[in-house]
Amino acid sequence: MRRRSFVWFYMNQLSPGCVQCKLCGQKFSYRNSTSTMGKHIMMKHPDHTENIDNAAHTGFNIKVDTPDAGQSYMDKIVSCDLSSSIVNHTADTAGSKRVSNFPLKMDTITSEEDSDDTETTSKVGRKPLGKQSCPKKCFKRTQKVDLDCVNDRVENEEERILNGVENCGLKRKTASIIWSFMVKQSPIEATCTLCRKSFRIHNGSTSSMIKHLKIFHSSAFEKAERGNRVGATTFRSHQKNLHTVLPPAKVTKLNSSSLTTKHNDYLANVIASELFPCSLVESVSFKKYVDSLNPKVVLPNKQTVEENISKLHKSQQNILQKQIDESPDISISIEIWTYRERRQYMTITGHFISKTWEHESVILKTVLLDTRTSTDLGTNIANKLRQILQDWSILDKVTCIVSDNSELLASAVAQLGKPHVQCVAHALNMIMDASLKAFLDFESIVEKVRDIANFFEHSVEAAEKLVNYQTSESKVALKLILDSESDWISTYKMFKCYADLQSTLKAVLVQLYNEDLLLERQELALVNHYIQVLEPFVLAAEDMSSDGYMILSKSLPVFEILQQMVSSYECPDSSQGENDPLTALTRDLSGHLSLVLENNVRNRTNLLSFTATLLDPRFKHIVLRDRDVLQRIEQKLQLLMETNDSDENEHQNFEYGSHLTTSDIESNSLWSSFDKTVKESVSESPVNELHRYIEERPVTRRENPLLYWKEREPLYPKLCSIVKKFLSIPATSVPPKQVFSGEEKKKMIRRTFLEESNLDSILFLSTSRIEL
Repeated sequence: MRRRSFVWFYMNQLSPGCVQCKLCGQKFSYRNSTSTMGKHIMMKHPDHTENIDNAAHTGFNIKVDTPDAGQSYMDKIVSCDLSSSIVNHTADTAGSKRVSNFPLKMDTITSEEDSDDTETTSKVGRKPLGKQSCPKKCFKRTQKVDLDCVNDRVENEEERILNGVENCGLKRKTASIIWSFMVKQSPIEATCTLCRKSFRIHNGSTSSMIKHLKIFHSSAFEKAERGNRVGATTFRSHQKNLHTVLPPAKVTKLNSSSLTTKHNDYLANVIASELFPCSLVESVSFKKYVDSLNPKVVLPNKQTVEENISKLHKSQQNILQKQIDESPDISISIEIWTYRERRQYMTITGHFISKTWEHESVILKTVLLDTRTSTDLGTNIANKLRQILQDWSILDKVTCIVSDNSELLASAVAQLGKPHVQCVAHALNMIMDASLKAFLDFESIVEKVRDIANFFEHSVEAAEKLVNYQTSESKVALKLILDSESDWISTYKMFKCYADLQSTLKAVLVQLYNEDLLLERQELALVNHYIQVLEPFVLAAEDMSSDGYMILSKSLPVFEILQQMVSSYECPDSSQGENDPLTALTRDLSGHLSLVLENNVRNRTNLLSFTATLLDPRFKHIVLRDRDVLQRIEQKLQLLMETNDSDENEHQNFEYGSHLTTSDIESNSLWSSFDKTVKESVSESPVNELHRYIEERPVTRRENPLLYWKEREPLYPKLCSIVKKFLSIPATSVPPKQVFSGEEKKKMIRRTFLEESNLDSILFLSTSRIEL
């Protein structure tokens, strides 16, 4: 009788020289040696060999019955004993020996019968498991055993273990967890269930598939591994006889085509609102973030995102066109900006008041200006602007055009024949830059304070001492602010912070032996006075930046207040008199403000600023002081109200008595006179509406003027149609934050990182109110 190795429990013999692993399908050449197959099972399928080792710790034998001639080749392997211990047996015959217990891996057992059938010699080859060593005294190469007893024990052990394996439901299983994510299409090809990528299988190797999962599906793979380890540990604690790894739950990925249109619109809205490039979806960190939120989602590629943004642009453009068609008037603002330091782009923004009395500011178009080949750039800008206004069907509805203070844009607007308003935010910024840079004393003090801020910025010890001093005095720990050379507001904040910390800074610098950095007493006094001079302008810039766009009706009161505060400022006593730097600075600032007020804000040519201020219930009293201007505005408003569509006026008056007919009036003689009075009062002249509005008391500064007119639209039907025309005019060509805020300036730099192919679409969507 022959006995074979336990490996035949896991191997199928395809031919006399070829075998195949039942677990992974790998093939081996077979030349009467099972060492290669044994190593394969121990290394590649340790979970299965552990079942063998745990079955019996005292020995194992493999039994193969001699096949009959009629048996097929695959029926030659009859059974195998899965016990992994050495048989403890004490022979009754003389010379028999006990074999010590030791966990060994057995290769082959062969037995030969002698001529008289009384003695059997067994040659046993043993290999220790792993790197364990086996004492020589544990076994001998040849030993005599009782063959009948051994055969009985072998058969019993075979039946017990095989039945146990069958009852426990031991099935063929793959060795790697990657098969939770891979599906075999053929013996040599597998496909990823997450992204449908195909892989070739070389001799059962899964390294390429593991790399793919770790790189492209890292989050799902890590979760599966954690679930695998936890499941395996829990199962071992309850069933020690079988070592089974619980497979992780399969994750069904949703590709980009299965995502709803709403999800794609959300992604496009995020990219547009923050001015991110479309390549964001290809960022590894962004993919990991989305995968952590929902591992089932596969982000669309860059090309798909660009297509979704283009579709969303067209749909939102159609919605905006309907809103603009419903509005009788619209104002335009222009911004010219540089793209990657070599191209000039022009962005056109439309401003109007909707039917629900909400101020809308949306980018209509962003176009490239051909500055290299165009001989007359002003004419080129005028032609492009005219074409854009015609495309939106608003050329005849434009109230005015707002731009910065460049003469180029002023000439382009003049060619269109539209009223022009200069941006007050750019005007204020130019006033401060020109006035502050003209005084060397101011620049020298700025450099000294900047040196102190730089010292604390780069010295860890000094920064720590500054914080410790403040906390020891129970104060809020402040840090010195380092200004930007082109930002006068940051210079004011640096001065203000230095003045607040000057006593603490002195203590720290003296302790560090750097007291030479400190300002002199006279210089510190100048810093405090500079703070007082700059503070009104900083407050004005912050107030202008509180809304998206400052409306034109607010520019006149803001600049008048600034001029009053600068003119009333009293300079400190100085022996220099008129040559005092603070006196010269305030005189220069006052002069620049007067120029802006007379040439821009108080423009008596088109009266746009005066008219808008009068129709703003918060500031109308400012215009009432100038009787000549008030009379001209009344005539202008009266003419506009009379030329409005009469049908629209009748529709607005319907609710308040215009529906009264003659029969209604005569039906009741008691109320006939009253009905006539109501009908006459409702159909009063535009002048009467304007006078009634002027006689009303102004509302508080914090009230919303649009809400005021929305509530009083039934009382002033003719006047309200004119209010939308003037209160929609912005006072700035861009949101004031882009002029005064350093953070907003950094955000607008992102425009230069967008691709030119989708630049117009992303900028359009960045200001659109997308309802998702």
